[in-house]
Amino acid sequence: IGLLREFKALGFTMLRHVLWIAEVFFILGVCLGIGRSVLLIGLSYFRRSPPAESGHQVGSVGVVIAAHNEEKVILNTVESVLGSTRSDLKILIVDDGSTDGTYELCKSRLAGNPRVSVITQPNRGKAAALNNGFRLLETDIIVALDADTIFLNDTIELLVRHFEDPLVAAVSGNAKVGNRETVLTKLQALEYITAQNMDRRAFDALNCITVVPGAVGAWRRDRVLEAGGYLLDTLAEDADLTVRLIRNGYRVAYEDRAIALTEAPETVAQFLKQRFRWMFGMLQVAAKHSGAMKLQDSKTMGLVGLPNIILFQVLFPLLAPLADLMALGILLDMATRLATNSADINAAQSLTFLGMFFAFLLLDALTALIACKHEKRENPWLLLWILPQRFFYRQLLYLVAIRAALVAIRGSVVGWGTLTRSASVSVDQEAKWSH
Repeated sequence: IGLLREFKALGFTMLRHVLWIAEVFFILGVCLGIGRSVLLIGLSYFRRSPPAESGHQVGSVGVVIAAHNEEKVILNTVESVLGSTRSDLKILIVDDGSTDGTYELCKSRLAGNPRVSVITQPNRGKAAALNNGFRLLETDIIVALDADTIFLNDTIELLVRHFEDPLVAAVSGNAKVGNRETVLTKLQALEYITAQNMDRRAFDALNCITVVPGAVGAWRRDRVLEAGGYLLDTLAEDADLTVRLIRNGYRVAYEDRAIALTEAPETVAQFLKQRFRWMFGMLQVAAKHSGAMKLQDSKTMGLVGLPNIILFQVLFPLLAPLADLMALGILLDMATRLATNSADINAAQSLTFLGMFFAFLLLDALTALIACKHEKRENPWLLLWILPQRFFYRQLLYLVAIRAALVAIRGSVVGWGTLTRSASVSVDQEAKWSH
């Protein structure tokens, strides 16, 4: 009997310690979320003013489109670039060993256009294809875009204006989901606005944008070549190049008016595949550039940009589900105790936890509202999806982040994959939801 009592006492002691640790993690997760929201909202109002049209040509401009098995979408992408207000563009399509008809289609349909060149190479990956394009296309500025992306006619013109500043080495455009036909793609459209583009808008003020996306970005060619081009040691080669340019002393800008419509994954399986690649690649970038986080040589990239990856792509996704579960547990516990007239309910502590949790949710919703307000051509009705995004969609992201962290810990090798295209994006779709 005495041994049984000791065992029970030990069990209760361990339970108290577990609950205490859970409470600490809950508070830490909520405080991280609140702090991040406050930072993003504040910085989003202090970003640099975008350059106005000056009539001054910043130099020659080329476009590189790296393609692998993109026969469904490649011609629409090229057509959107050819419709640019910048009419002196040189366009180079680099086929990366496609096994479908991408190369043959481009050669047959675009051979008569003197502004377009098409080459093919053995399949070596997107980074190698882009490097080949940067090597062959000898223009001052190179715009790189994915083969499934549609540019609006003023996108390139708005991007290249920033290069009047000689310190600007790269410019990120505003990537938006173009195929907003399903619940999943609508939720991705909201995430692009409230997370990815909100981050770039805020971090533009501190010059610590961590990635110029493959969907829409412009680069000063000589700075890219000087930095060694796209390297093959991470799955996020565009993020790695962005960080290297900033660490080399240059500026990376954000142009929210330069809109590109991209095709988002339309199935959960494809979505999880894409996001795992993104998150694992960003972890690789953070680990590779961890030296920038040393205080003696750190600037805003090391103090804000890279810690943001560690905190909010690794640590926060581990803590956020715990905060959700604790809030749900507290609500269920309070409801049970009230229903049974239990007198030992710790109302003060429970209400404090719930108050913190709901303050985080309200501030998170306010961040989303402000992010949409910053987007001059967005559909405000997209905000109606914020609750499904918070309680369903983000759980998928948390699962992906946990998996990426576990794979990183194990040291497993991860390669690129290909996504199935539906060719469901067109310029006309932007007119349906813009205002």
